[in-house]
Amino acid sequence: MRVNVQNTFLMAFSFANAAMGRLFSNLRLLSSKRYLATPNLRLSGPTALATMTFPKGALMPPTRANGKICYIEIPATDVQRSADFYQKVFGWTIRKRGDGALAFDDGVGEVSGTWVLGRPPAAIPRLMVYIMVDSVEATVQKVIANHCEIVQPIGADAPEITARFRDPGGNVIGLYQEPRCTASAG
Repeated sequence: MRVNVQNTFLMAFSFANAAMGRLFSNLRLLSSKRYLATPNLRLSGPTALATMTFPKGALMPPTRANGKICYIEIPATDVQRSADFYQKVFGWTIRKRGDGALAFDDGVGEVSGTWVLGRPPAAIPRLMVYIMVDSVEATVQKVIANHCEIVQPIGADAPEITARFRDPGGNVIGLYQEPRCTASAG
């Protein structure tokens, strides 16, 4: 009897895909976070390796691992103004915690935090936090449009693509852009 290995793999991965779909559906129900998509499991390549794909713009569940940075507290003088700034400039999700305080989830649902009153701002760079953006140049314009100042222009850390700004609470925060891969003509 001849067994079609690819069909056997396909059946096994179809079962796994259904199980993953149920798992992600349950996660969506259990969490207030934005789990927008159930992954599609498909076979690819000559060795029939399984790959999971998520629709564009979908958020994967946050990574839970020992040593991961997961929560930050940002000093603020006006929590609502800071929340509005980070939502407008970076697309962070703003929510109310159970105690009524405003909190945030970053743009990819990996880091959460809140703004705290009565704590001095991180106005002088010591421990620096950088926010990854698609374009530092475009984000600098958004920062300026939202009435905050650039304290280190693009190019100061060359060849890295960075800048630093002072947020509404007076904290100095960095911007970081991944370098674009360029194909060399050869």
